[in-house]
Amino acid sequence: MSEATPHSYPRPGVAWLTVAILFVLYIRSLADRYLVALMVEPIKRDLGLSDFQMSLLQGLAFAVLYSICAIPVGLALDRRNRRWVLFLCVVVWSLGAAGCGLAGTFGALIMARSLVGAGEAGYTTGAYSVIGDSFPPERLSFAMSIFVMGGVMGAGITFLLGGPLVGAVLDGAISHWPGMSGFKPWQQAFLITGVPGVLTAFLVFLFPEPARHKAPAPSQGAGGYGEALRFIMAHPRAYTAIILGIGLVYTVTIGLQLWTPSYLTRVYHWTPKQIGLAMGLAQMIPALSLPLRVLYQMLPDDEPPPRPLGWL
Repeated sequence: MSEATPHSYPRPGVAWLTVAILFVLYIRSLADRYLVALMVEPIKRDLGLSDFQMSLLQGLAFAVLYSICAIPVGLALDRRNRRWVLFLCVVVWSLGAAGCGLAGTFGALIMARSLVGAGEAGYTTGAYSVIGDSFPPERLSFAMSIFVMGGVMGAGITFLLGGPLVGAVLDGAISHWPGMSGFKPWQQAFLITGVPGVLTAFLVFLFPEPARHKAPAPSQGAGGYGEALRFIMAHPRAYTAIILGIGLVYTVTIGLQLWTPSYLTRVYHWTPKQIGLAMGLAQMIPALSLPLRVLYQMLPDDEPPPRPLGWL
């Protein structure tokens, strides 16, 4: 493949529209992933579940298909139109989220939760690929930092907006809506967030499929995942440390996000609204510093930073 030229990238306005849409959908994915954390107590009470079962529902049920589906979705992103792959990802995880609202047993919730994991498996990978081909190298870092900021802000926004929303729904705010009276309040919360999510999948067609600017050489592509696995096995100490390190970091981070709401409810008797506001602000404020740090790094070495960025 020939070297990319500035004219082969989308126009700046189109490229930033791409980032904005992928950013919004990233937040949507995290909302469907973390909303369950605000409803642990009512789900446990209505279905008679233990904390161990809730941990399986929040963690393992999501993570298994999330991990397994990452490889086939990654292959599809390499070989097919990436917008269609992203579209299917959003549809699948939204249907899974809505399915949680239709579930009345632990087994049904496990299946629906697994569907959420399967749908989210390749979304960030596909978004990285699309953004990477939408900006020239000298502008890519800032664009990518904006998208990655959605990873932290998404959880924060989920709690900040989801807390008051869940609190209102659990208090019966939408029980009078058509078709809602037959569902428990926690089921209603899943339905009103999951079902509209299917429609948001069509947002991916508002930006064009960017040209692929990099492709593996024939000799590199022939080995596929087998070649990658052999390389990893040839450097076991490095990759064992990386995999274990990242795994432990995510275990602590996600564990805190999923169980802090229950802790605050049981020990301090906080409402979902109080939990959402506190956890939302705590996660969003640090995220806002990410693009500022990238801007600071982009400044020329011989140019002093502007005063507002001096603290960075």
